Amino acid sequence: MGVFVVQSLTRVTKLSKPVISVGNLTMGGAGKTPLVELIMKHVLSKSRQPATLLRGYMPQGGQGRADRSDEVMMLSQKFPQTPILVGANRVMSAQNFLKNNNVDVFILDDGFQQWKLFRDLNILVIDATNPWGNGHLIPRGILREPLSAMKRAHMIVLTKTDVGQKNVAMIKQTIGRFNPKIPVVESIHAPSQFRNLLSDQTFDLSFIKDKEICYFCGIAAPSSLAYTLKNLNSQISGEFIFDDHHTYSSQDIQMIQDHCRAHAIDLIVTTEKDAVKLQPFITKWDKRLTLVSLKMAIAITQGKEVFFERIDSVLHR
Repeated sequence: MGVFVVQSLTRVTKLSKPVISVGNLTMGGAGKTPLVELIMKHVLSKSRQPATLLRGYMPQGGQGRADRSDEVMMLSQKFPQTPILVGANRVMSAQNFLKNNNVDVFILDDGFQQWKLFRDLNILVIDATNPWGNGHLIPRGILREPLSAMKRAHMIVLTKTDVGQKNVAMIKQTIGRFNPKIPVVESIHAPSQFRNLLSDQTFDLSFIKDKEICYFCGIAAPSSLAYTLKNLNSQISGEFIFDDHHTYSSQDIQMIQDHCRAHAIDLIVTTEKDAVKLQPFITKWDKRLTLVSLKMAIAITQGKEVFFERIDSVLHR
């Protein structure tokens, strides 16, 4: 009940520019950030300027490490000309930015529980592999809110529907109980290429076929990376799983390299999200060990037309 009391007592601010929110009902791992990237690319393809609002705490003066800096750094690298606004108060971040700058649309990352900001399009992301955990709220489960909160969504995007295909019908049935007329879009996380973090050379997906590899990551759903690497016909001979948003230490890197040297593994794979945090270790990396990141992109498999129609309708407001 507390969630709904907070919502009803919170003053909602409507910005002078439209807001597209991407969020979820559960803790981490649903695939919000790749969806944010897809929306940003689409907005830019329409010759419109987006700005992204992320939750976090930037040190005074804007220098140093911000919370969730892996997403911040990854988006900044991919969209260097796009404002990435990081702050604890995202309403204030947007309002302050608009005083001296102009954008066509704000994209609100992890915004489903952002009560204070009016959203023109409220997209709810559901991970098909683990839609709501054990069905209980935090701390007993992974739900941030009851399933009835789906009523607030304007559109739902199911992610990883290839891996979680067995759950899709059940998820849609559950959605129908709470929001029967809402458009439901299906998507997968599709691998596209590998990048050598030491040389910046890129390789197609056949690069790891039949090769013995070790992988490591600090993401919310590491099993999805393992699933992808196995489907690319690699031979996994080592794995190192860290907490989501993990900050790597010299000891972590040494442990991974020691394992690979001891087991004669010369190819190590990580994610793009992890790769942005490895720069301090690249110059001292053992050059006998090839380190590559796997680029993943969200691909809409059902409902593409309605998805982009909804985005475009916001841009035309």
